[in-house]
Amino acid sequence: MSTFGQSGRRRWLQSASGWCVSALAPGLSARAQHVAAPGQTIRFNLMIETRNRSCLFYRPLCCPPHHAWPLLLAFHPFLYPNRRFEKYAELRQMSETGRFLLAMPQGEGFGMYRSFNAGLRDDANDPDDFLFVSALLNQLHSSNNIDSSRIYAMGMSNGAMMASLLPQQLPGLLAGIVCVSGTPAAPVKADTSSTPVLIVHGTADPITPWQGPGKNTPRFIKFQDVDSTLAQWRHVNKADFDPEISVYESNDDKTTVIRYDWNHPRSAADLTLIRIEGGGHRWPSSVKKPFFSPFTGRQSTDIDMNAIAWEFLSRQQRPT
Repeated sequence: MSTFGQSGRRRWLQSASGWCVSALAPGLSARAQHVAAPGQTIRFNLMIETRNRSCLFYRPLCCPPHHAWPLLLAFHPFLYPNRRFEKYAELRQMSETGRFLLAMPQGEGFGMYRSFNAGLRDDANDPDDFLFVSALLNQLHSSNNIDSSRIYAMGMSNGAMMASLLPQQLPGLLAGIVCVSGTPAAPVKADTSSTPVLIVHGTADPITPWQGPGKNTPRFIKFQDVDSTLAQWRHVNKADFDPEISVYESNDDKTTVIRYDWNHPRSAADLTLIRIEGGGHRWPSSVKKPFFSPFTGRQSTDIDMNAIAWEFLSRQQRPT
């Protein structure tokens, strides 16, 4: 991880009552015009730690600039950079249906080999992606009308690992997160602010196994098992009661989806686990999707990941 500390990151963020747009990264203008027209995707670059970082930003047709809209940060998996992830997960269609702005940061690397520094390994040369996220949010907010009480993060695999760390590294920022096929590299800190969390994971995931790193996981890669991650979020969100359990009907795809809900106000914040029995390292969808490797396991078609994610996130709002 970079040595840029949490206190330093906070200087890039808003206080509880308002945004700070004066502490932009070197070379940024507080009035830079990164405004997308309705139905338009734009790409912009930020110079962070001498690295040229980029992000795609999409404004749905239904979200004109004069109104403050929710914002979703979508973090891509390794080997599936933001444009490919946007197409694979149909994120633009999701933003049109949900009526929210969509920002898709690009991980560091070359070509397809891009990833986020989510603490998977100890390397002082890795980028500080939390600094990157802070800077791009300041830049977006300086040029767009964003509802700062409704900023969300969602990711898959390495992107989910990144999203899971944001409530710890950038406290008080997010109204909710969704983590698909990815768990944090280290335990969720006990003093993390309660945060609405939706965890989606397959029990037969060969890339990020439910039980944590397996025999096929490179030795320098570390991440938690799902049960430990869930227990830590239950502690943080004060969800010390039995969940509501529901089962989604099967489409004969050899997977079964079991949902566990620890709902607010009995907890400090909503917590949901979607356990996909027999599911692999795939994006659940009612439509069968291709993926970059035949070794990612089964896709569940019992649920629509986009609809479930936005149903969960859209009812979350951070107090201001």
